[in-house]
Amino acid sequence: MDRQDINEDTVLIGHSAGGGFVLKYLSKHPELKVRQVVLVAPYIDTENVCPFGFYQNINLSDDLISQTKYGIDLMISTDDAPGIISSFDKIIKDIPDIRVHKFTGRGHLNGDELPEIMPIIKW
Repeated sequence: MDRQDINEDTVLIGHSAGGGFVLKYLSKHPELKVRQVVLVAPYIDTENVCPFGFYQNINLSDDLISQTKYGIDLMISTDDAPGIISSFDKIIKDIPDIRVHKFTGRGHLNGDELPEIMPIIKW
């Protein structure tokens, strides 16, 4: 990520552990300003079970929204794995102004297509 030109025109999209990575990266770089963040079934280690530790202790605060022009969107399916659901619960608790898009029966939102993402992105 450090080699990328991340700026106010950048839309960051992260799925699963990639969503946790985006949150941690932004929290470690408060100087970064981006256009928008879209988290698709994001994973953060709410129970400190990940052996890598990277996804633990992620600073989730309203300050993350201030790093965006168009805010943060969260896409989740209510039947995802328990670790993803606990991630979702922590994210919406810590970032109350996040926009939530809930689905049912879509699992981890990792099928071949996710057409619902296109209208969410603020071009």
